[in-house]
Amino acid sequence: MQAATDANLRRVLAAALGTEFYRPWLEAAALDSPDKIALLRDPRQALRQLPPLPAAFYCGHREQFRNPAERRFGLPDLDHPLPGKPRIAVVPGFHHARIRAFPDGLDGALIRFGPQVLAGPLRRLEQLAREFGPVPSGLLAAVHALIVLVRPHEPLLDETGRARLWELFQAPVYQQVVGFDGRLLAWECEAHEGLHLVAEHAIAESCGGAAGGPLLLTSLTDRNFPMLRLKTPWPAALIHSLCGCGQPGERIFVRVERGDAKSEDAAGLVAAGAAARPVLF
Repeated sequence: MQAATDANLRRVLAAALGTEFYRPWLEAAALDSPDKIALLRDPRQALRQLPPLPAAFYCGHREQFRNPAERRFGLPDLDHPLPGKPRIAVVPGFHHARIRAFPDGLDGALIRFGPQVLAGPLRRLEQLAREFGPVPSGLLAAVHALIVLVRPHEPLLDETGRARLWELFQAPVYQQVVGFDGRLLAWECEAHEGLHLVAEHAIAESCGGAAGGPLLLTSLTDRNFPMLRLKTPWPAALIHSLCGCGQPGERIFVRVERGDAKSEDAAGLVAAGAAARPVLF
């Protein structure tokens, strides 16, 4: 696992060398060629020599992070928390052989499809609830689970938002952190005891130790627009204890807002499962 993570980190550092933003930093660290990066024994040490990256700057100055040598823009598969191959309605940006699109917006075709899982940003899921009415009518009657998709620069779903979705859909709510390339970076299991980090896809660093601080997130998959040490809006601590679901590995505990108070809660994102049957809306 560690070897695969380090290999992916070397690849994304080499991709970053081709960007306007990262090249001066890597050159200052004597990493001015892909060959030198490939020979790194400890690529994480090289990563730590780069500055924390404000999310607003990364999102607002994308041209400075473009690697012109990387031209692969394949769409990722969507992961989901249910066994088998449930019907999934999902926002655009994911690939599957049986994708259906709703270019004219939300309409009766989505109800006729009868999705068992709805996936999308919080605002889109709430929009669906407004469009199709309360449980148990129409679309909502068939839904078995919700997946809230969160980008690294966005706030995580708080307890108030989670309760609101439960009230609207009467279905379990999970979160997934997906990178700007759509790859899964972290997920919430059925135990809801933190964000399981996908070790081959992401590296997380907590600036505040056990007390929790701003989480820095690095994507190991996005070589078109490398994202290294992005400063997320999540105060977080990293833990390595066994999760209640029985899975080992690194997890992220995040403090999320509930009303005006802060509570330390394990918020996170949904397990990778079998191939999905997404529908775009």
